[in-house]
Amino acid sequence: IKLTMPPLFSGSADEWSFLSNDATGSSMIVEFTIDKFAKQMNKTSFLKSHQFTVKDTLWHIGVAPESEAEEAKRYVGVFIFNDNDKDFNVTCKFIIGDEEDEFDNKIEKNEGFGFNTFFSHGHCLNVLNDGRLTIKVEMTVLEEEGTLIYGKGKQFNPI
Repeated sequence: IKLTMPPLFSGSADEWSFLSNDATGSSMIVEFTIDKFAKQMNKTSFLKSHQFTVKDTLWHIGVAPESEAEEAKRYVGVFIFNDNDKDFNVTCKFIIGDEEDEFDNKIEKNEGFGFNTFFSHGHCLNVLNDGRLTIKVEMTVLEEEGTLIYGKGKQFNPI
């Protein structure tokens, strides 16, 4: 299944984002495209994708074109956000151009996790396609595993 969503307007006609996804069970591949990204790189505003569903759970992608933190200046950050009222363990891979990074982590309810310094602004300019930044996210929501403990206890024999 390949879903394509219409452009998302964030206040003006020259700024839009596009989200497409491919879902299979508890896994999802999402592409989040941001138009005219070079204009966004010097802004500290946080760009947010449409919400999407992975195995009956809600998520969104967040992009920080310019961090407010001094150590992350001139870097683009990418994050995945858990929009649920429950914590979930996920595996997640972010791919932008030829760069990729991944994690296997618990994301707490209504919180996010990702990389503050995914790549530099200079590298970002090299991966723009017609001014668009495309972020591919491959994620899996992991099943909760119950642990069954059984066995025989030791018998105590006093001497």
